[in-house]
Amino acid sequence: MKDKHLKSFFKDNTPIIEDKGFTQRLMSNLDYLPRIESKPKRKTLPVLLFSIAGIVLFVILGGYSILIDSMSSIGGLISGETAISPESVIPLFLLLCSMFAGGKYIIEEM
Repeated sequence: MKDKHLKSFFKDNTPIIEDKGFTQRLMSNLDYLPRIESKPKRKTLPVLLFSIAGIVLFVILGGYSILIDSMSSIGGLISGETAISPESVIPLFLLLCSMFAGGKYIIEEM
């Protein structure tokens, strides 16, 4: 109810100030509409080619088995069976970095 009273009060009591066309001249000279800025287009072809090359090299060089070995080593560390080695941490670190980079790329392109 208060909103209706306030709106009607200001509608009835708004003073009209003659500006002799100043507002119209000002708005015609101002560029007040927002401009749509396009994001710079990334080159998707090089990203696609390097991604495919990385996946092919991962499969050819046996990266899957190294990744599984490092995951089992980390699992053994959690259960208290083995000690951790740099050979088991590096593949997992690189996997997390590549997942982060891929996710960031996808989010920025959307």
